[in-house]
Amino acid sequence: MFYTPLNGFTWSLGSVVTWQFAIKALFSYRSNHNPLAGIYGLLGMSLGMALFFFGVPALVTNNVHMLKYTYFLADLFVQVTIQVEVWLLWFIGLRAHIRLRNLLVVTVPFSIVLLSAELLTSYVTISSKPNLVIYTDKPLVLALKSIIYMAIALPI
Repeated sequence: MFYTPLNGFTWSLGSVVTWQFAIKALFSYRSNHNPLAGIYGLLGMSLGMALFFFGVPALVTNNVHMLKYTYFLADLFVQVTIQVEVWLLWFIGLRAHIRLRNLLVVTVPFSIVLLSAELLTSYVTISSKPNLVIYTDKPLVLALKSIIYMAIALPI
């Protein structure tokens, strides 16, 4: 029997809301050429894509192999979002101290290693009570995620 996962529904709804924010930011960028609005637009689009790939496939199928690959694709967009956040941090305050190229040289390899480890070690389960899709990573991948997220958050 097919059950609609609750988290798939909320992620799908979140993607629509995030895209609305992104489109508004991109229209604002188009009218006043504020680079920060453009960065927010890119950030919203990539995060909206991540939420879309987390949510919509879970509404359509219960095939755990298909959900594993859409989870990987969603996390690819999460990593793109992180790189846009690095660009945003550089634009807001770090550009006086660090070159953007130096920041990307540190964060892009972490993202590549993280995505590779995730592809090889993550797995998906579907619980029936409550109806949820559960994405699980191995401890090594979780440690790598923590490192890159902490590295992004430290300058703030």
